[in-house]
Amino acid sequence: MYTLAYDWQQLLERKKVRIQLGPRVLLLLAFEDKAYALADKCPHKGYPISTGHFEKGIIQCKEHGLEIDIRTGIAVDTQKSCTLIPNIQERGIKTYQTKIENGKVYVDLPVIK
Repeated sequence: MYTLAYDWQQLLERKKVRIQLGPRVLLLLAFEDKAYALADKCPHKGYPISTGHFEKGIIQCKEHGLEIDIRTGIAVDTQKSCTLIPNIQERGIKTYQTKIENGKVYVDLPVIK
C-alpha cells in the first residue's frame, strides 16, 4: 500500500531526507529524477545512513564508510562489506518502491503484522 511520504520538489532541493512513516524510519533520496526509499539503518552497526555523504547514487555511512547503492540497497565494496558484515544475508539495506504523483512522493509500505 502506497503511503504519502514527502513533497517531490522539496526532495529534489534537499537530495536526501530522513522521515518516519509509522514505526519505520526511512531515508528518501532524489537521484536521476527518481525517488528512492531505504531503511535508515546501516547493515553494519545500525547507525543511521541519512547522516552520510550522498553522491552519484551512493550513500556512505558516516561511521565506518560502508557505501550502499541506493538503487539496490546493496554495498558496493564487496570486500569491505564482507569484513564489516560476515553474514551475507545482512549485507543490504531494505529498499521500498516509490512513485511520484501530483508532485508528491509515495512509498509502498507492506503492512506490519
